[in-house]
Amino acid sequence: MTFRKLSRKRNSRNKRGSFSWIRLLLFGSFAFVVMILAVFWISFGPTVMQLVYQPQWKKDVAQAVGLCPNDRKAASTAFDTAMKEAEKAGAQPWEKMSALRDYANALYNEFEFAAADKLIDKIVAMEPKEGFKKGSIENNVLAMALQDRAWDSHGRYLDANAIKKKNLPDGVVDQERAAQLAELNFGADHLQTVHKKTTLACMLVESGKVAEGEKTFAAIAETIAKNASLAPECAWYLAALKARAEAFQGQFEQGLATCRKGFEGTENEDNKDRIWTEFKLGLRVYANQHEKAKVAAFDEKQSPLKGLEHVDKDFWAGNFKALDALEKVLLAEKRIEVNGVWTLCYFYDALAGEDTTSGARHLDEEDYKTRLAQFDKWLKENPSSVAARIGQAMTYYGYAWLARGSGYADTVTKEGWRLYKERIAKGKAVLDADPQIKKKDPAAFEAYATAALAQGVEKDQYLKMVDECHKAYPDFYQIDRSASYYLLPRWHGEDGDTARFIARRSDQLGGVEGDVLYARLVSHIMRYFDEPFGSEGNFDFARFTRGYKELIKRNPSDIQLKMDYLNSCRKKGDYDSMKLVFDALK
Repeated sequence: MTFRKLSRKRNSRNKRGSFSWIRLLLFGSFAFVVMILAVFWISFGPTVMQLVYQPQWKKDVAQAVGLCPNDRKAASTAFDTAMKEAEKAGAQPWEKMSALRDYANALYNEFEFAAADKLIDKIVAMEPKEGFKKGSIENNVLAMALQDRAWDSHGRYLDANAIKKKNLPDGVVDQERAAQLAELNFGADHLQTVHKKTTLACMLVESGKVAEGEKTFAAIAETIAKNASLAPECAWYLAALKARAEAFQGQFEQGLATCRKGFEGTENEDNKDRIWTEFKLGLRVYANQHEKAKVAAFDEKQSPLKGLEHVDKDFWAGNFKALDALEKVLLAEKRIEVNGVWTLCYFYDALAGEDTTSGARHLDEEDYKTRLAQFDKWLKENPSSVAARIGQAMTYYGYAWLARGSGYADTVTKEGWRLYKERIAKGKAVLDADPQIKKKDPAAFEAYATAALAQGVEKDQYLKMVDECHKAYPDFYQIDRSASYYLLPRWHGEDGDTARFIARRSDQLGGVEGDVLYARLVSHIMRYFDEPFGSEGNFDFARFTRGYKELIKRNPSDIQLKMDYLNSCRKKGDYDSMKLVFDALK
């Protein structure tokens, strides 16, 4: 046999041997992977399936949560039924705990505190005597539920203290347990633990345990310093609640310094906003505790504006004579709220279905139809009712925006635009049916201004109407707010038009009253500018401050006024001017 033949034969054997080894290796790897997957499925398969596949009872819980704001009775029935179905379906403990937590938070949002607290009690009762397994989902859900109740209880405790009712739990016990569970699950140097301990530190200070709270803050700072990986997620939160705790104690300048240090330590704008919000909340709580504010520390449900308590009730009861009488009273009083808006305007907001405490409007298609039909009954009973005409026009405008949607113009459908224009026109037609309506009520000018904005009325024609309102009702400043908005570049103005209008209108009044109007109008419109006191907005910060100083002097107990001024200072980047508020609080 030649060398060439021998070589070919040997190479052939080597290839066959190599292929055998490759096949064996592939088979072994495949078998190993299958074994790992089998072990994983036996251990975690049911949980994975529960996470991926959502059974009907979970959908029913979500439905109950959605019903909670509008129909508490139906929501409660739906939730109870869902939990019974969960038991039948053999739901895992953590699933039932999560459902209870979700519904409890829905109740907290609707200020049903006692009912929500009882649901958290049910979650706590599900923990066995020996405790849940370390690192389990159940432990984590329990910790989060306790923190939910701790925050809510703490808020109620602070507000109760503001009105000298100190018989409510301060939330500290729940938060201590939440922090313990987080440490058990994740360890002392995990962000979950650090966040919960930071929350605890703030609660301790605000509950009068100042030394313990400050000690906890210091320990957290040390933990973050030793573990640099915690800083991005934990340092800003520590700054937020520490600034709040310092403001709560009246250490305003120190709290502001902590705030600014927190800003410098994070590039996330949401984190910066949270730091600022917590600092302001500390100021608000301080003011409440020292009886220098009329606004609750937390955003609880507040009473409607004085005199408007029964507007919605009278409207649906058909007490139209009472509403017509109220319009006449408000018109005669010419009462102006702190922001410069006549109480009369809030009367019409209420008639149009707006919550006058929050500015929110939660009406759907059917809500608008039934409300408009009620106005028809009112006008049939009293065709000369000014209140009914303006109220129905404003309701049509809200109905128009429902069709348009709140997105950019290029997101509106063809049908949306058609309905929007049609409903705006219907609202204006209701006003036009009474040619003398502007002479009877200044709010008619505001209603016409809304239609003019929507219909794209030319600038000269619009400003002519504004001047007409000024002559008839010199102190009806709501028309100036509307004009400032109309003149934005996003609508029908050009760069600088809004700033020039506000300055010109304020100059017409002159003196202190001109500065006050300037502050009110700029405060209202500045949200539409990234840099209101820079080249974009070009507003005069010195004049703005003069006006706000006078407003704070006239309304020493209004904490919201002070918070708005602080926000303006932050946008300007003028932290020294915040001293105006700090001095007023002290």
